[in-house]
Amino acid sequence: MSGVIEKTGKRLLFLSSVIATSVVLFIAVMIFVGSIPALSKFGFKLLGTKWNPNLGQYGLLPFLISSIYVVIISLIIAVPIGVLSALFVVEFSPKKVRELLEALFQVNFSIPSIIYGFWGLIFIIPILRDKVQPFLIKYLGFIPIFSGKPRGFGVLAAGIILAIMIIPLIAAISIEVMKLVPEELKLSAYALGASKSEVAFRVTLKVAFPGIGAAILLSLGRAIGETMAVLWVTGNVAMIPKSLLDPCYVLTSVLVNEFGASVGDPYHTSALFCIAFALLLISTLFVACSKFIIWRIEKRWGRK
Repeated sequence: MSGVIEKTGKRLLFLSSVIATSVVLFIAVMIFVGSIPALSKFGFKLLGTKWNPNLGQYGLLPFLISSIYVVIISLIIAVPIGVLSALFVVEFSPKKVRELLEALFQVNFSIPSIIYGFWGLIFIIPILRDKVQPFLIKYLGFIPIFSGKPRGFGVLAAGIILAIMIIPLIAAISIEVMKLVPEELKLSAYALGASKSEVAFRVTLKVAFPGIGAAILLSLGRAIGETMAVLWVTGNVAMIPKSLLDPCYVLTSVLVNEFGASVGDPYHTSALFCIAFALLLISTLFVACSKFIIWRIEKRWGRK
């Protein structure tokens, strides 16, 4: 009887995994099928700089570049803060403080992204428009990336909001990776006379660096696919931004804003499917790379 139950359980588990995988593959196939009309008609013209569906222009380059700019700004802000926060939690914080911080990082995962966007619209945008951007224009305006008008909306605002969103993710994954560092390495460093700071930065951080890279890749996957957090703070202008102060229009926001308006125009709809498929590929690539790095770390240190 127990053998029958075990076999049934294994089959159910296998069926569950097949269903989960099939759903993802089905979504990917349907999105690709939807993008075929635009790919067939426009080809490399989809990488153009003009987006005007009324004139049959479907250049996706402004959205791609805007998304890249926003993600880069978010990483510049989030990576140092997230990694150093993780290092503090693992190496320097007392046990009670460590547990509290880990819980706070995990709680941040459940906060809806629209809350971040709303907070950014109400709080971040006015500060950037009235304080930060005028300061940057006045003292750093001779540098092209800091030139422009103090609108508040734009690349810088979106980058800040995304950074706030992904800091807990980077910190949480980095903490788990740093915990994988063998205790023997730390004890050996202490035996050689190393201080706590030297062990933290020269042993823990150095050994965990590949895993931290995986955490960054996972956060990239979330950042590139984020919608509501940046929808309200980018300005949603289909242009290639030349400055951090310029408005922009990211890939996800285009899908949200224009899919309803594309009804009746098959090529407009298909171009949006191309955007969705590009987002799916990018996110899958980031996750795959991060999983590969984590697997290499576990294999290196004999963890399964």
